[in-house]
Amino acid sequence: GWGFSEVVPDGYGIAYTIRRDAIIFHIAAMINDFGLNSDHLGQYIKEAASEMRAVVLTEKLKQAASAPKL
Repeated sequence: GWGFSEVVPDGYGIAYTIRRDAIIFHIAAMINDFGLNSDHLGQYIKEAASEMRAVVLTEKLKQAASAPKL
């Protein structure tokens, strides 16, 4: 268990854990008039993580292709 909640009424609370093959996020926001949406923020985080993964994998492939062959 993470024992976690939002910190301020007009913001988000975000916890995460890094595993060998995944990063897990928990996003919380109070129900309020500020227009916060945990689902939208989660989607933005997912998109950013996917873009970062693509960059890292592309670089790894480039390095593997240019590595000396024995």
